Amino acid sequence: MPLVTRFDAQAAADFVSRYADAGPRRPDSKSFWRDLLTDVCGIPDLWNAGVVFDVPVRSVVTGRRLWMDVLWPGIMLVQQVGRGADLDRAEGQARECLASLPSDTRPPVIVVCDFQRVRFIEVRSGRSTEFEVSGLLEHLDVLVSVIRDTGRDPEQDDTGVRSVLELTLTASRAVPLSPVMPPLVPGSQPTDGGHLSNISALQADRIRAEDPIAAQYLRPFIGARELLNGLEGERWCLWLAEADPADFRSSTELRDRVAAVVEYRSLSRNAHIREDVSRAHVFFTVRQPLGACAVLPLLAPEKCAYVPVQVTDASSVPGNTVGVVSAAVRFAFAVTSSRAFRVWAQAVASQARPGKGLPVGLAYGNFPMPEVTAEQRLRLEKAWGLIRNARSHHMTSTLITLYTPVLVEQLTRAHGYVDVVMAEVLGVDRDATDDAIRDRLFELYAGYLSQEEGKVGRRARRRAESSRSSKMARP
Repeated sequence: MPLVTRFDAQAAADFVSRYADAGPRRPDSKSFWRDLLTDVCGIPDLWNAGVVFDVPVRSVVTGRRLWMDVLWPGIMLVQQVGRGADLDRAEGQARECLASLPSDTRPPVIVVCDFQRVRFIEVRSGRSTEFEVSGLLEHLDVLVSVIRDTGRDPEQDDTGVRSVLELTLTASRAVPLSPVMPPLVPGSQPTDGGHLSNISALQADRIRAEDPIAAQYLRPFIGARELLNGLEGERWCLWLAEADPADFRSSTELRDRVAAVVEYRSLSRNAHIREDVSRAHVFFTVRQPLGACAVLPLLAPEKCAYVPVQVTDASSVPGNTVGVVSAAVRFAFAVTSSRAFRVWAQAVASQARPGKGLPVGLAYGNFPMPEVTAEQRLRLEKAWGLIRNARSHHMTSTLITLYTPVLVEQLTRAHGYVDVVMAEVLGVDRDATDDAIRDRLFELYAGYLSQEEGKVGRRARRRAESSRSSKMARP
């Protein structure tokens, strides 16, 4: 971890002008601390210094998820609150976060701040120093005493940073960390009391026999249970997103079921669901793929040797307990069917849901897939056919049966092909251990986070420079 070699008094004055005198607007916590550490304290590369923003941790007191605005292993933990908020309460939450951290990441100093006041607390001695942000110039010595390197063990620092990286794995992402990976979204969420989405095979047969109008809207429904246990034909739904309005007047089945959804949603405690009764004929959230897609359980059993993935088409309706990939389907299928992805999912599970299964959705969003060559992509896409063919020899077996506890020979060879290509992509030996694969994935993950943080920092600096220029231009 690099030493802090300078504290810029002029930058401190600019910082005070920008934040202490910001008026009623609410500053951004990340920009506040990035500007303080980069501009005032002279730390050019926060990521390489070990500074991580927005770090989640599971409370050892309540079990709920808490968030730290800044965590710098070996240096400080920052809890930021809104202007005028109670700093004592913020300190209590910061101490709860501190106690919940792995021992090798617990810093010796807690900082709480409301953009106007800042308090530094030495954890061991209990001594604290509090001052107004407007008085930063007079208290630079406090920053110096906290941030200057005092001969910490670099190896221990690296261990702490790795532990912090593991904590960040529990943060979900709407867009995958790696630009190589296509988006994964949850399937459609019914929130209908089962009236549209939980129709058994027997009920579906009855509808076909008694109500041909409603029958034309029946589709197989795929949740995680159906996917893993081979029950795709056992659960059906009425997919009415594009139904003809005249059919609701002609079909008793459709009218009765939609009326039941109206009643169910109107009794919800959630205001958004209650307000959605006008759309009672459709699922609460609609994310139906338009063509072929890869479907994988958002939470997979830990006993599975690989994450079970299936390719389906738009004739089925994936529910919100599965993830759906609609682009680069064969490529995504191969990557998520690899040993490397399974190792990564286990690393995420150790932080997010220990002992509760593999959080596949979280693992996918944070998976640090590196760039691949055209030839590597083609080889990975080929693996989809190999795995599909291997499964075809065991059509009566469910995915759970195929992947626990030991794979059959044909499937072992097919997945082995994927693993060879992925080892080449990741830059590890073909016979690398799970630990070696995990270490390499964390190296790639750290690189992606560093790039991400660098982009955010550059945008924030450009905004700050633009703001200062506009102020100087005013008469």
